[in-house]
Amino acid sequence: MIDRFVEEGKYKEALQKVNMLISAGSNDLRLQFKRAFILQVSGRPLEAKIIYEYTIREDPKNCCSLYNLAVIYYQLGNIRNAKKFAKYALRSFPSYIHALDLLARMAAEENRYSDVLRLSRQMILIDKDNVRAKNYLIFALTNLTRYSDAIEEGEKAIQFQKTPLIYYLVGFCHEKLDNAVKARANYEIASEMGSTEASDKLKMLKPRLTVVKNT
Repeated sequence: MIDRFVEEGKYKEALQKVNMLISAGSNDLRLQFKRAFILQVSGRPLEAKIIYEYTIREDPKNCCSLYNLAVIYYQLGNIRNAKKFAKYALRSFPSYIHALDLLARMAAEENRYSDVLRLSRQMILIDKDNVRAKNYLIFALTNLTRYSDAIEEGEKAIQFQKTPLIYYLVGFCHEKLDNAVKARANYEIASEMGSTEASDKLKMLKPRLTVVKNT
C-alpha cells in the first residue's frame, strides 16, 4: 500500500502509513528508508537526510541510503559530500549505475571530460543500452575533440534510441569536421525534437550553406 501511495504521488498518505507502522514498534530499517525516501521526493530533503544518516549508521553498506544521501547533498549544492557518498555507494555495490550516473553528471558540470568518458564506459559495461551512458560517452568524446569517434558512437546509439542531444552532438561534430550538409541534417532532426540549441545552430549555418549552394 505504501508503494502504491508513492507511485500515485500521495506522499502524505504514504508517510502516515509508514509513521503508523514505526509507531507500532517496527524499527525495520526498510521502513526507515521508505520514510526518508518519501520525505525526499515530497520536497523535505533535510528531514530525509537525518533518517538516511541513521540508516547508514545502522548499516554502513546500505548503498541505496548512501546514494540517496549523495543526491540530497548534490541538490543542496554540497558537491564534495555528494561525490563522497556516491563513491561510498559504489564501494558497497560496484555496479550501482545510479551512483555512476551522478558522478558522471558532476564530472560533466566540472568539465572533467576524461572522467565523464571513463564513467560512461563503466555504465555501458553494466547496461549496454543505457541511454544516459551513451549521451555521456558522446558528450565526452565531443568535448575531447574526438569528433570522428563521437560521430561513430552517435550513429550507433541512434539506431537504438533517438534523442535530441545525440543528434545535436553528431551535428556539432560534423560541423567541426566541415561537413555542413550532415551537420545541418542532424541539427534539423534535433530541432524538430525540441532542441533550441540545434535551432540556433541552424540559423548560424544558413549563410554558410547558402554560399555553398550558390557556387
